[in-house]
Amino acid sequence: MKMRIISMLTPLLEKIALYSPGLFRLQKRYYEEIVGREIVLGSITEKDTVLCIGGGPLPCTALEIAKRTGAIVHVIDSDLGAVYSARKFVHKLNLSNQVKIFCAQGQTIDTSSYSVVHVALQAKPHDLILKNIWRKAKEGTRVLLRCPDISSFKSLFEQEKNPYCSACTLIEQKSATLKGTVLLQKGRENLEKNVAVYRGSGYSREPVLVGTYR
Repeated sequence: MKMRIISMLTPLLEKIALYSPGLFRLQKRYYEEIVGREIVLGSITEKDTVLCIGGGPLPCTALEIAKRTGAIVHVIDSDLGAVYSARKFVHKLNLSNQVKIFCAQGQTIDTSSYSVVHVALQAKPHDLILKNIWRKAKEGTRVLLRCPDISSFKSLFEQEKNPYCSACTLIEQKSATLKGTVLLQKGRENLEKNVAVYRGSGYSREPVLVGTYR
């Protein structure tokens, strides 16, 4: 129920922020630290081509990645209205050559041309999106997946139907709605059976057995 309410409110707040400089600054400030951690986690540089699945009308994550790394960023959203608003906003910032917005679904998008794929918290369903990414992504592709809490991460990767990775890295995020971001890398599925959890001062190991990719 909580996630459903958040999913409904987030696009509304982002639409309001499009026309409110003050609210946009608050939104931007909210994402700065979160995205900064994810850039380090995913080792994103200007050499990468990044796909953000789930951008909404105000694609703050994509804008932060583009601004901080210089990478080319493509954003997809299944809501045509959100895509239209996001394109207008990116154009207003003169970033249309670096950040491109498309109407598409994460369950079907071709991910083979991207070195990094970022999956938003509100992008659903995560299991079908991950299956599609893993089926089409090239070897070495890094996938950043936002999770509402640590337990959801564990349950997702303990499910036999989602046997993606046994060498995943998780950073904890200090947010009311977002508690962690998981890094997966295609081709590293069988390295080990523990999850690396970043706690600020370093990585610690939790004995969480997760599936292996097949």
